[in-house]
Amino acid sequence: MLKRVFVLLLALILALSACQMALADPDQHLSPNGSYIYGSTGDGVKQIQTLLTTLGYYSGPIDGKYQTETMNAVRWFQRSNHLTVDGAVGAKTMAVLTSSGAIAATDATAQNTTANGGLCRGSSGQEVLQVQTLLASLNYYSGPLDGLYGKATEEAVKKFQRNNRLQADGIVGTLTMQKLLTGIPWQEEFNHDLLEIEYPFQQPAAVGQTQLGSYYKGASGSAIAAFQQKLKDLEYYDGEIDGIFSDEMEAAVKLFQSRNGLTADGMIGKKTVAALYDSGAIKKTDLVPPSTVLGSGSHGPYIQYLQTIMRDHYFYTGKVDGVYGADMVAAVKNVQAAAGLLVDGKAGPNTQAVIRELLNNHLKVGDKVLSYPVRTLRRGMRGWDVYMLQQRLIAANYLTGIYSKGEFDLATENAVKLAEKVFKIKEDGIFGNTLRRYLWATNVAQDENEQSKYDDWDEHGNFIGTTLRKGSHGEAVSYLQMKLKAIGFLLDDADGVYGNSTEKAVLQLQKMINKQKQATGDDNFIKEDGIVGPQTWTIIRDLHLSGFKDPYSLDANIQNPTEGSELVEVTPNQPAIGAITRKLRLGSSGEQVKRLQQMLIKIGLLPTGADDGKYGPITRAAVLQFQQNVNLAYGSKVILEDGVVGSQTLYHLQLVLSGQELPGKI
Repeated sequence: MLKRVFVLLLALILALSACQMALADPDQHLSPNGSYIYGSTGDGVKQIQTLLTTLGYYSGPIDGKYQTETMNAVRWFQRSNHLTVDGAVGAKTMAVLTSSGAIAATDATAQNTTANGGLCRGSSGQEVLQVQTLLASLNYYSGPLDGLYGKATEEAVKKFQRNNRLQADGIVGTLTMQKLLTGIPWQEEFNHDLLEIEYPFQQPAAVGQTQLGSYYKGASGSAIAAFQQKLKDLEYYDGEIDGIFSDEMEAAVKLFQSRNGLTADGMIGKKTVAALYDSGAIKKTDLVPPSTVLGSGSHGPYIQYLQTIMRDHYFYTGKVDGVYGADMVAAVKNVQAAAGLLVDGKAGPNTQAVIRELLNNHLKVGDKVLSYPVRTLRRGMRGWDVYMLQQRLIAANYLTGIYSKGEFDLATENAVKLAEKVFKIKEDGIFGNTLRRYLWATNVAQDENEQSKYDDWDEHGNFIGTTLRKGSHGEAVSYLQMKLKAIGFLLDDADGVYGNSTEKAVLQLQKMINKQKQATGDDNFIKEDGIVGPQTWTIIRDLHLSGFKDPYSLDANIQNPTEGSELVEVTPNQPAIGAITRKLRLGSSGEQVKRLQQMLIKIGLLPTGADDGKYGPITRAAVLQFQQNVNLAYGSKVILEDGVVGSQTLYHLQLVLSGQELPGKI
């Protein structure tokens, strides 16, 4: 009560002396309707700052300048006093500010806390500001650091709580605060469209200055203007000296940092400030790429620049000292291997260009940006291509725990093994050609022209390749096995070895094709010998790595699932055979059974809602009916009528679901 009386008396005194104050320092830069806004100056602003200080909302200087700190204090006051929160002091805000009923900051915080003292939506004050700052530093929050617990802050708290296995209620209690003080930074969410995944390499965008003293994009003031001038002096910044931390300024800061051996995060902290004002700061024009080949013994600012880029993209772990030593040679070799260049550890023009392009967060060779890792990756390796693999594994839900960015660590190895297990390929934890074609099926098919590489047909259609048979081995066999797996004929590993199971799968395919030819009156049969020669290759080359289109994927979004018989590539989250990688029979259960049941529902052999994931008598009867229908359609027994879903039954299910017609009617 005494405080409110004091505030009222102070307001009256200020009002009585307003004429004198106006003569001393008239108000300037008001809005058209007379409101005090960002940029306003004068004794009217001093009056506002004084009142806000008395009420506990403002702790800055009483200098008559309506800058960020004053505006945030006004927003805090408006929120606490149930006014429109716009950061401007108009007639309504001024009336409440000078009234005896104005709610002080301490009272506002008390009104907007939970019963146990936790912060919640509607809270305000220094504690909220601390929470916002912590959330921003951990990359959960990018809103204004204004001490107002609004919707954006609440959503950031909920995201943090979910990521740290806390109750996601949006309330900051003791446990949430403890986690905030020791929390793990949020990893940017990646586009789950695996064909066009992006690989962000950036720090959170916040506004203002953190409690640690780092300036972010969105900050403003004289300090920012001073940094702009310094960046301009060093030839990194060409914009106006307006004191606003813009996108253009952030780009200039990042470039300065990368060329001066700092982490290029776009934030101005103590290290960046020290480097900016260091007499040895490297100018933009100091780093003109040399025309000579760099190697052991080279040294200078440009070497330091390359070291910084490689360090920030996980290739380099040595000192950023501008000396081309053993660590630099090893890192350059890694870059060259990752880019598919000659690996000699020397940085010629092409290698230097690849390193500089890493600043754009991609591996680029000439005009081509690599969309997937091209080298074999295994435990202990490092680099941007390792990071690309990790992001693809994360997006496909294979890598879900804590891992070391850009380093092929144990977590990454285990994730690779999990992917290999899902795709039924050799589980060795090594990322090579086989897994690459599964994780980046479309990209590999387009970029490496896999079809012509392995089918070996010349421009006139003549077969010029190697016939594959039992005992063959290598990438061509691995490619063949993946084709067979895609249509359900091979359930074993695609290990590159042409063994009994591969021979049997090829023989089954040959027999199936001849059955189809016979049923349609085509007497151009192929030899049933389990050997892949020109005739069998002719059939296999038309099978895509991901098999027939599966319009019944749980995640599919296809308008006309029965239209045409197109073969398409699908993502690892939507395997063409519905992730069915084993025989299914009476007693089986799980997601694979559920997907089978969905297929049977689509063709009318099971009632809607029967997809319970349990292979019981009803599902077996539906499968048996399908097998009988297939044999009736062909006029002969082409598949076993046993109620078991093996490769042949699955193959015909795919034919029907893809819209292809059998000789009869299913």
